[in-house]
Amino acid sequence: MSFPATWLARSMTFRLAAVCLSLTLIGTACENDTAEPFLEPGAQANGAGRAGSQRSTEASPEGRAERRAERRAEVRAERRARRTVLVSRVVDGDTIEVQLDGTTGIRLIGIDTPETVHPTEPVGCFGPAASDFTKHKLEGQMVRLEYDVERTDLYGRTLAYVFADGLLFNETLVARGYAQVTTYPPNVRYVNRFLAAQRSARGADQGFWGQCSHGQRSDEGGGASRGGGRRGEDGGKRGCDPNYSGACIPSYPPDIDCPDAGAEGFRSTGSDPHGFDSDGDGLACE
Repeated sequence: MSFPATWLARSMTFRLAAVCLSLTLIGTACENDTAEPFLEPGAQANGAGRAGSQRSTEASPEGRAERRAERRAEVRAERRARRTVLVSRVVDGDTIEVQLDGTTGIRLIGIDTPETVHPTEPVGCFGPAASDFTKHKLEGQMVRLEYDVERTDLYGRTLAYVFADGLLFNETLVARGYAQVTTYPPNVRYVNRFLAAQRSARGADQGFWGQCSHGQRSDEGGGASRGGGRRGEDGGKRGCDPNYSGACIPSYPPDIDCPDAGAEGFRSTGSDPHGFDSDGDGLACE
């Protein structure tokens, strides 16, 4: 028996379509098998629940309030670390008084100007000039205070970096030759800037570097050699050797070398037990 050609063609077309459909369904099943890992019942729902719970907590009124409180605390801490105040009086080159919770004495961190008001020490070379410069620049002006690790010295004065017209005034005093670098860890945030300014001032004979003899300048060293120093961070508190000024050098013994001193630009003003001043010119660790 023979079948019409048209009927045979239609039959073949239907069979091919069925085969293609079967292959497509098998391929889709395989793809789904490899793309989706097997999860125990409820596992996916639990994971989504945890993520949703976390987002819900973060977006909850309590979560938002907690974040706002944390931010307010951060802002208060930043404001405490940097205060804008009025300078009511200049005591000397490196000490001022400001209006901050009443009248507060401020000792500039990291520097030391020659004496002008010490009750037991003579007026230092270039001391009046340093005081006049600070008075001219700061008295009656608004300045910004920035604190370091330690806030006060032995005399109760607040230790601060003073910014005037956007410039770090502690550094300005050193750069103009009105002050010497005097560092006492841990308040050393800007020590590298101060030391660079001092090298430039000394090389250019700025201020007392050009006006005062070595002997006079040795009287202008840091608080470590002054039986308490004007910063109040003296040898009695930190074990600073009184034979050196301009930095807190550990007392002898034991003997230390220049790399161990942790400072530069300081002076030998006594017997030099560590042997820092090999040529005897008063300048240590040159």
